[in-house]
Amino acid sequence: MPVINLTQNTVRTATCPADKPKIEYTDAKQRGFYLEVLHTGTKTYRQRYTDDHGQKHRIRIGPADALTLDQARQKAKAIIAQVHLGENPQARRREKLAIPTLSAFVRDRYLPHAKETKRSWQTDETMLRVHILPALGSRPMDTITTEHIAAFVQSMKNKRYAPGTVNRAVILLRFMGSFAGEGEILR
Repeated sequence: MPVINLTQNTVRTATCPADKPKIEYTDAKQRGFYLEVLHTGTKTYRQRYTDDHGQKHRIRIGPADALTLDQARQKAKAIIAQVHLGENPQARRREKLAIPTLSAFVRDRYLPHAKETKRSWQTDETMLRVHILPALGSRPMDTITTEHIAAFVQSMKNKRYAPGTVNRAVILLRFMGSFAGEGEILR
């Protein structure tokens, strides 16, 4: 793990020795900041830090072909600032990754609940399968905005669905949002 003064030029020319799967070039200027170069040529900025419990972590900042060295350093400084304020950036990332897509939420949480509590669960299942999930199912639940729902409603109106069908879809989305909030999925 060589310690060097990372510059934009050294980032551009850094390579991995043929006999190793990866090499880490540690920055002499900024503690814990380093460039990881894989044998495939992929270069990634990373930051090491120690949390409040003394556990060591590494966090990925981003690819060297998308971020400049200065941008990566600024992001690394922000990560260290979060750590000094008592936050754990890895924990925040894990929380974000734990938020399901709408399809996963419907499959794992909503439909089992609806089958137990609603006589009209089959209507909900059809509405979800035919209309809602094809349009919004791949989105993580915390990224679905009113703009997405408005665009979905407009697309249903453009396809000349009856106003009652459109309203039923909106009501179902609202109900699922409330159900997700009660289950602390979106907190």
